[in-house]
Amino acid sequence: YVTPQQVQEIQEIFVKSAANISKIDEALRKSRKTLKVAFVIGLYKEKNRLLPRSKGNPRGEDSLRTKVRQLEEAYGNTAIEWELIYVSRNGTDPARSGRVAESIIQEDFEHYARAGKIRVIDIKAKDTTIGKGTQVVAGMAEAIKQSPEHRAADLVIYTDADNSWDLRQELLRPIVLRANGELKTNGNGTFDSSIVVSGSRYNRPNGRPFYQETGFEDFALPGGIDPLP
Repeated sequence: YVTPQQVQEIQEIFVKSAANISKIDEALRKSRKTLKVAFVIGLYKEKNRLLPRSKGNPRGEDSLRTKVRQLEEAYGNTAIEWELIYVSRNGTDPARSGRVAESIIQEDFEHYARAGKIRVIDIKAKDTTIGKGTQVVAGMAEAIKQSPEHRAADLVIYTDADNSWDLRQELLRPIVLRANGELKTNGNGTFDSSIVVSGSRYNRPNGRPFYQETGFEDFALPGGIDPLP
């Protein structure tokens, strides 16, 4: 049950998110730049969540289609480009979640697939010890890969396959904008540093020296994003 006060609070979050995205878009256009954000999602036993709710699938969330709609709504007609990367391990996943995702993409989002905005990469190894951490690393490596066919992402965010976090909840402003509204770029016009964004399970940046040791700036959010393992 959601109270009227909670409904109002939720509405305020999305209104604020939309306003912040507009501010980022304004700063990007002023600087004649674009920002590319990649969302990485690991898949394992996610078939039911990927498919719509039905009598035979009472826990269905239609999550892939939902995420695409959220990204279209949040970043459509802005200077922010989005990319959605699913990482599967079909060899050890009894639900073959990656194949389910590929089927949905082919059915509804072939145009995005051709444009490189949404895809599934599969970890072929049949090692049962491979888990979410390996999927995160593989997805992030794919997102930051630069080639003639693919522009590397400026920011990579990992989140879960379900609908627990609405992708319209803006979280970019403190990462890419200064307090005065200008972009956080250096003299070369690129963003100041590499940033790891993590969620509420690790809410103390000073408790995670790994990121600093590997050359990343650590940026902790109060919640909403599943953290790196």
